Amino acid sequence: TGSGREVGTWITEHPRIEKVSFTGGTDTGKKVMASASSSSLKEVTMELGGKSPLIVFDDADLDRAADIAMMANFYSSGQVCTNGTRVFVPNALKAEFEAKILERVKRIRAGNPEDENINFGPLVSFEHMESVLGYIAKGKEQGARLF
Repeated sequence: TGSGREVGTWITEHPRIEKVSFTGGTDTGKKVMASASSSSLKEVTMELGGKSPLIVFDDADLDRAADIAMMANFYSSGQVCTNGTRVFVPNALKAEFEAKILERVKRIRAGNPEDENINFGPLVSFEHMESVLGYIAKGKEQGARLF
């Protein structure tokens, strides 16, 4: 056990660990890469910043691509690092694809996730909600006021 830095350094420098996979911020990713490469040139896989593109090709089923784009962009309320933040579409298909996305966006209902008519809640999970409520409680204990 130990801090992220201590454990991370141990993992990246241990000679019997052959691969490191890291998900997190760019600054920490640079440190992981430097440590892993200086110790034993171990294989490193990283996800740093959540720019997960969806690429739509000329022969794509645009209805299916639009459904996938919606899921990739909205399923997590935009709160996970693998959220599909970019969609690349050939210019010749752009207008048709945008129309299909707009149809689907108009059907989104955000609100209380306990309501069966709601597609998405304001937070990605119950655990995340508990975390946010904890931050609010701590802030109030320290004198913050809610408006």
